[in-house]
This record gives sequence, C-alpha cells and structure tokens, in this order.
Amino acid sequence: TYYLAAIVDDQSQVDESDEGNNSRSYGPLTLTGACPAKFCMGDVVMVFNTGGVGLRLRQCPSTSCTQIINMPDGTLMTVTGGAVQADGYTWWRIRGIIQGTTYEGWAAENWLTK
Repeated sequence: TYYLAAIVDDQSQVDESDEGNNSRSYGPLTLTGACPAKFCMGDVVMVFNTGGVGLRLRQCPSTSCTQIINMPDGTLMTVTGGAVQADGYTWWRIRGIIQGTTYEGWAAENWLTK
C-alpha cells in the first residue's frame, strides 16, 4: 500500500511512502487543468494600462506593504502564487527580470494581463 500526500503552497511537493516507512519526495508539484481565477501558476503576465505610472511590486499582498520596485507598462513576469484578496484588490505573486535583476513579489491584478 502506498500513500500520497500533496502540500499545496509555495513549496508544493508530493510525498510517497509505503507501509515499510520507505518514502520519496517529488517537487515542486505542478497542477494542471482549468484555472479557478484569471491567471494560473506559470502564466506569463504583462503590466499594462497604468497610464505611464507603472505598477508597484510589493513584499506582501497589501497596499500597506513595502514597494520592491515599480514595473513599467510592458514588463513581463511569471505567476508564482495567488490569488489573494486584500485592500479591495486581487493580488498575484509574480517573478521576473526587471532591468537585469530578478524580482519576486505581489502585484494587483487590475494592471496585469496575459
């Protein structure tokens, strides 16, 4: 008999063990199928429609969180987490290269598109 356990978070993995206490881990876990929200994990999104002011990448999903960098329109990022509802916005954890440096943080959905 084998047991499978999936932990769904930023460190998703599948743990497999048998009754002899032999175990193996596989990760990260990639979920496939329909997305329950606007974006899926791994989607490439683009900053758009900011009127030239850019979109703030933040340390956590809230308008009160520290800004990491301001992303100009056209910036491409990859979805790594979310969706989180806070402060009247839907927030997505995104990661990408901006001006030669890799950044990861949270951005409001209103100014992101596929």
